Amino acid sequence: MQGKIPGTKKAMRDLIAKAPARIKRVEVLFKIKILEHLFNAVVEAGQAPLILAGVAPPIPKKLAENLKIHFVRKKQLEPEYSKYCDEVIIC
Repeated sequence: MQGKIPGTKKAMRDLIAKAPARIKRVEVLFKIKILEHLFNAVVEAGQAPLILAGVAPPIPKKLAENLKIHFVRKKQLEPEYSKYCDEVIIC
């Protein structure tokens, strides 16, 4: 029987007071999810051509280096893509 009675003004104020923190948590979780999907997209997009070229897919930290070795040096890939990959994975 102890606790808050849901229909009181205090209960309503408490619920309203919690709203900003809940919204902030949703924003943080949303940003984390976006970063996770971006990371996976970059890793998979970088590993796919390496596999096609007969190279074992490297760990994410070595992906940009492998792209440089197997594609940028042979002028099959612009260096900016390797740099972009490095930026996304290292951050």
